[in-house]
Amino acid sequence: MKRAIVVGSGAGGAVVARQLEGSFDVTVLEAGPEFRPLRYALPRLERLRATRLFLDERMIRLLFPMMRVTKADDDMMLIRGVCTGGTTTLATGNALRCDEALRELGLDLDAEFAALQSELPISTAHERLWGETTRLLFSACEGLGLEPGVTPKVVDYSRCRRCGRCVLGCPTGAKWDSRQMLAQAVESGARLCTRSRVEKVIPEPAGSARS
Repeated sequence: MKRAIVVGSGAGGAVVARQLEGSFDVTVLEAGPEFRPLRYALPRLERLRATRLFLDERMIRLLFPMMRVTKADDDMMLIRGVCTGGTTTLATGNALRCDEALRELGLDLDAEFAALQSELPISTAHERLWGETTRLLFSACEGLGLEPGVTPKVVDYSRCRRCGRCVLGCPTGAKWDSRQMLAQAVESGARLCTRSRVEKVIPEPAGSARS
């Protein structure tokens, strides 16, 4: 059986690993460790944020090793996860389809998006949980003719406790992340190697790949 090495276990890597397992002998290389949610109490984090120490990327990494922070030229902080599940573990579960540029290039992903739609818990049920401020803002945008829409989320709201910890690791498993697909790949026989950073990819000439 041919071997396949998948670099990363985030949204892309986990999907690829699951798709290839069975047809290939799959190994997933993940630079980070197994994901663990941040356990600090939110009031404690709020007090720490007030000191502005929590805005320092070195402090964030010390408190939450799964999270990496990079500052852009305009001082915007870019967050990514280095762990199983990648950044999906820290994202807020937005499920927007943004493939317009690919469609312009002639890539039709309708079938792939339909398959994901049937599998993932994509929902706009959070609209009923909006507070007054959010509803007023939405109505104001409608009044301005901006045609706002409710952002679909990859969240099972029957399990959501509205605890505000989405970006710290969902404690109930209500928010989908790619560890679910990664687990399916591993259950089917794929090997997962954590703390395995890929430093360099060496391409081989066509026809020389080993099986």
